[in-house]
Amino acid sequence: MFPFGDLAKTWWTENGPLDALRGMNSLRMHILARHLAPKGRMAGKSVLDVGCGGGMASEALARLGAHVTGTDPDLRLIRAARAHAAKSRLPIRYRHGLVENIAESFDLVLLLDVVEHVEDPARIIAQATRCLNPGGILALTSVSRNAFSWGFGILAAEYLLGWVPRGTHDWNKFRNPSDILPHLRACGLECSPPVGLVYQPTDGAWHEDPHALSGNWMIIATRPCERNHKHPRRAR
Repeated sequence: MFPFGDLAKTWWTENGPLDALRGMNSLRMHILARHLAPKGRMAGKSVLDVGCGGGMASEALARLGAHVTGTDPDLRLIRAARAHAAKSRLPIRYRHGLVENIAESFDLVLLLDVVEHVEDPARIIAQATRCLNPGGILALTSVSRNAFSWGFGILAAEYLLGWVPRGTHDWNKFRNPSDILPHLRACGLECSPPVGLVYQPTDGAWHEDPHALSGNWMIIATRPCERNHKHPRRAR
């Protein structure tokens, strides 16, 4: 189980413990929109948000017109996500459970802040790829494992700044892009170069930097279209 369930009651609280994640989420959505809908058209796209938590990414994409399904193993987070989506009048489908229980296929599958909390990243990547339409995109984020990420991602974020609760992360499960790229390619995905997601205290905002991969990073991978491939049933 992912370690965010204790934050369910404060997931959407302004000036709360997840403000930093909210800022990073805005940058992630900007990158996704550029890859999935180069002309700004997200309407009609089907999305699966694996490990959706309280629904931050799910709601952002739903507001752009995507048909979103979110799944999470923590029922507290699913309840918080459902409540906020109802309050926001967003028709997001939230399911309590694992990606293994999803039978549909999607244009976009999100694995945001997931692989650093599982024992077997190859397995969850394979399951996520199974849910991906030909020509679809898988977006994956994680945190590199090095001295910087221990200092910033754990010591600072958990103990000094209090961005997330203490014990949220296990540094031994942090994944470098070089750890994850082979798993994506083994699933037949074509990967864009990883990009770093960097927090700049000077302006209090997150920025993308293809050369800064020592902390948070993101990879966009595409499932190639196959000739004469019968498309699986799309989610709506």
